[in-house]
Amino acid sequence: MYPLSRTDSRDTDSIQQRQKGELEYLVFPKLEETGVVEHLFTTRTGGVSNGIYSTMNLSFSRGDDLECVRENYRRIGEVLGTDPEHMVASKQTHTTNIHLVTKADAGNGITRPSVYDDIDGLATDIPGIALVTFYADCVPLYFVDPVHRAIGLAHSGWRGTVAGMGACMVRYMQEHFNSRPEELVAAIGPSICVDCYEVSEEVAEQFREVFPEDVLQPGKAPGKYQLDLWKANQSILLRAGIQPEHMAVTNVCTCHNPEYLFSHRASHGQRGNLAAFLMLKESWVDAIEIYLSQDGYKIYKAYDGEQAIQILDKEDIHLLIMDIMMPRLDGIRATLKIREYSSIPIIILSAKSEDTDKILGLNIGADDYICKPFNPLELVARVKSNLRRYTSLGSLTGENKAIYQVGGLILNDDIKQVTVDDEPVKMTPIEYNILLLLMKNQGRVFSINQIYESIWNEDAIGADNTVAVHIRHIREKIEINPKEPRYLKVVWGVGYKIDKEQA
Repeated sequence: MYPLSRTDSRDTDSIQQRQKGELEYLVFPKLEETGVVEHLFTTRTGGVSNGIYSTMNLSFSRGDDLECVRENYRRIGEVLGTDPEHMVASKQTHTTNIHLVTKADAGNGITRPSVYDDIDGLATDIPGIALVTFYADCVPLYFVDPVHRAIGLAHSGWRGTVAGMGACMVRYMQEHFNSRPEELVAAIGPSICVDCYEVSEEVAEQFREVFPEDVLQPGKAPGKYQLDLWKANQSILLRAGIQPEHMAVTNVCTCHNPEYLFSHRASHGQRGNLAAFLMLKESWVDAIEIYLSQDGYKIYKAYDGEQAIQILDKEDIHLLIMDIMMPRLDGIRATLKIREYSSIPIIILSAKSEDTDKILGLNIGADDYICKPFNPLELVARVKSNLRRYTSLGSLTGENKAIYQVGGLILNDDIKQVTVDDEPVKMTPIEYNILLLLMKNQGRVFSINQIYESIWNEDAIGADNTVAVHIRHIREKIEINPKEPRYLKVVWGVGYKIDKEQA
């Protein structure tokens, strides 16, 4: 990975380097956290262009071999999960003009000639269309509305900045997508820094008229000034209503990294173009609705954790499918809130696939965990399995079953209640069913595989962690000291049991 030079010590996590094969690119974690977009900012690394365009040039108009440029776009498409046919490019002339991108624009300026001029901003609410703008010192501005699922991408040089391009995009998204500034997530991307950007008195005077803040510093020569485009654009976005905590500001200067990033000033104009890419993801919520509706389920859709809780409070919901990366209230915090008052089955569906992510999800109260990309048939099967347990063994059934007791631990399967020393204990359906299995069969030792197959109704493949997490969670709820359990005992090398008589 190239040793990226940063101009100051501000949050180095605001923008991060990523790599796929030889291709290196930059991303904003704050945009990733919205969970609704794919995005990147290119570097000079990982393409096929030569000479002054080496190697990842994205401009068709600077003299590079066109086939090389097309291959560069194809490689970027692989990272984004799309192709050049589904990209739309700007036609920049340092204006504040913004174009509303529709499906009909797909390929414009990439695989076919541009049909418009004087466009420095692009916006859309169409998933799967990648917006593209170009840079070699000017400022890229990213905008994401995770609530209304809309995006904007803008090019802002000094002319665009003094004209308030960032505020223009905020207003545009308000008018076209009902976006609220306080809900927008924005990023100010790599560009020329204040130390490298010298401007004339004429330019400086225009900025003095617009910015009360000190965005100018004395220049290195008489009549010259150093212009801070990052600070100026940050000021514009703040005044437009974007919240500071929803904004990522770069500390990466194109001119400080000329071997890694194209810089017009550093190369004296002998260069290719960098590009910013921003694409709204296809909504897996809509896809899931299609799969489950075919089986007769009534579906309620929410696009963030707060919406999910609001629907749960109003409607008779029997199961939740929860993403982790959501705006306003993420899936982890939403699950924790729901578990304060509900034992409804929760299936986490997430791109986070590490064992630690799965264990965390199960620990905070989820009943199942599925990784993206997912097999729709598997998802439907797991929904049916969790609903079956919930309705037959969980809170929905009204059948009179039995009351099971060991010392102060009582499981009343008639009302689906667990108490310890007369204090009610809240459990998820999975936890309840594991405890019910053991309480029904007091004294019998169940192996991990037996527990998994009995509760999940599927072959026990890699079940150790899954069962262990739920056992630990049960102990934390029913035992005074989980490390010295009174009720739920381990038989080392064999499995778990609840003794007939309390020890």
